[in-house]
Amino acid sequence: MGSQRSPKVSSIASASAATALGGSFATAAPYPASLLFGASPRLRAFLKEVISSNRGRLALLACWDLVAVTVAVNSGYFVSPRYDFQIYGHIGLWKVIWPLGIAFVVSGLSLGLYERPNGEGKTGLLIRTTIATVLAWAVALLSQYAVKFAATGRWVVLISGMVLICLTLLGRLILRHIQRRMPINVIVLGDEQIARSIQVDAERRHFPPVRVLAAVPMARDIPVELPAGVLNDSEVCGQHRANWIVVQGTCDGATLEELLPFFQNGTRVANVSTFFESLFQKVPVEVIDGNWLIQANVSLVLMASRVIKRAADILTSLTGLVITLPLWPAIAVGIKLSSKGPVFYRQERVGRHGKVFSILKFRTMTVNAEPSGKAVWADRRDKRVTTVGRFLRKTRLDELPQFINVLLGDMSLIGPRPERLDFVQFLTEKVPHYRLRHLVRPGVTGWAQISYRYAASLDDSIEKLKYDLYYVKHGGILLDLQIMMRTVGVLMRGSR
Repeated sequence: MGSQRSPKVSSIASASAATALGGSFATAAPYPASLLFGASPRLRAFLKEVISSNRGRLALLACWDLVAVTVAVNSGYFVSPRYDFQIYGHIGLWKVIWPLGIAFVVSGLSLGLYERPNGEGKTGLLIRTTIATVLAWAVALLSQYAVKFAATGRWVVLISGMVLICLTLLGRLILRHIQRRMPINVIVLGDEQIARSIQVDAERRHFPPVRVLAAVPMARDIPVELPAGVLNDSEVCGQHRANWIVVQGTCDGATLEELLPFFQNGTRVANVSTFFESLFQKVPVEVIDGNWLIQANVSLVLMASRVIKRAADILTSLTGLVITLPLWPAIAVGIKLSSKGPVFYRQERVGRHGKVFSILKFRTMTVNAEPSGKAVWADRRDKRVTTVGRFLRKTRLDELPQFINVLLGDMSLIGPRPERLDFVQFLTEKVPHYRLRHLVRPGVTGWAQISYRYAASLDDSIEKLKYDLYYVKHGGILLDLQIMMRTVGVLMRGSR
């Protein structure tokens, strides 16, 4: 079996693997996970599957935080030196716990407490946890005042706040420690570049740690045919239980027979796109083909989804205009004082189905920033940006007029950012499947905006397209809510 092509099997867990693949895959020493979770491999596999999943991680941390809120509130009331059951007992602690718990989870989503760690230290995590706690207590106290609950004492707020910060911080540090000790093990059946791409993205995202156990180089257009016994290699799959088998191309019948035991043991077997979407929440545009769109089952293009999304856009845009309208005069004065020229700036952008429209923004650059008339990549340190314009870009206040574009139907509140016509023509020639992002309305904010840095080059645009296509495929109410809350956190942090 496979004697005609005899592909080379590269075991990343062994020293020969580093030689076979150019030494680019760094392998951590195996960790005896049984010391941490006893001798139950099923428990370890279950926990690894939960914490490696985005939804599983979010649900696990949210449940932990709700428990932490319950413990913190009880501690605050019963440890407080001024606690008196006759005063506080009739309130019912659940009337405090539920508003505080919901407010903390929402604040945590906005501040990125449920995102995968990105190399941030303990100090940064402590700061964000403290801010989320302060915001949550502010909301809880306002809700108490609105429904005329008895006032919560200062000692109760202080003690419960400190306990909540400690517990939520402890939960995340424990989860990080577990993830470091329990990497996601992957076997790649495809060309060597796929294995390298997985390793690069894993190192960029930090968590969950991913380890490529073996890579079987195969041509993409030839059915995958494994050498006999590769998947049963004790060195590859005995010491380290494979969590994913990533297949590039089409498997033959014999390979499916070898993969069947992995299915039975709970190992996920998927193509390259499914793996990247599940772990990295983006679509690898380099490997997908026309079948990806056919199999994507894009719900955002359905009439029902479009009507619901359009109604939500109109309602949210009107609300946003009413709330932010008092800021407009101050922004206009700042723009006028910083440089000569109009307050607003219009620019042609490409929207849904390739339709060109005029986007409206507060002006952040000097007049005639592009004297040649040709589109130029914007940069974070762009010298054409005025002092006030830099502040507006950092806080995204320059995009407030786009609520008008949303009301006109040119844009949606959430979707891929609209690009200029010159850039679209250039990127369409250079980047495969670029036009797929035009299946939906462009957005004021989007999955790519909160997941990746400012696009200032062709490589950045390719990377952002991967996140845009993820939204095109997986977009819906839940993902839109997540993007909205994380965008609020981005505004609060002043990052872009």
